[in-house]
Amino acid sequence: MKNYRRSAVVIIKDNKVLLMYRVNKNKKYYCFPGGQPEEGETPEQTAVREVKEETTLDVTLGKLLCKIEETDSKGGTGYYYLCTKFTGTAKLSGPEKGFSCPENLYELQWIDLDKLKDLIIYPEEVVKKMRTQ
Repeated sequence: MKNYRRSAVVIIKDNKVLLMYRVNKNKKYYCFPGGQPEEGETPEQTAVREVKEETTLDVTLGKLLCKIEETDSKGGTGYYYLCTKFTGTAKLSGPEKGFSCPENLYELQWIDLDKLKDLIIYPEEVVKKMRTQ
């Protein structure tokens, strides 16, 4: 698959979703665990690998929740998969753990689904899609 930019996973358990809290260049926001593909990976393979690297969780992907066409200068497509089945305990790992500092913070948080409307979460389209499921 060519020109996809990012794959991520929406992990839900006990009416909570696992999000990555970020502080970057004095901006505070949340995003879904995931990342960019390595050579030859499918979006599904990228999603599983990136979640394992960032959270230590082994996930089983559910359906594709949404596909978002990026319109910024990098372009490409973002794939966001739903997951309700996983093993392990979420803890920050991989490069994000090494990069994390007060000015460039990475922190995993389980957030109540009913609180999502009060947060800045990127991409917004994924949260909108979650509400219709």
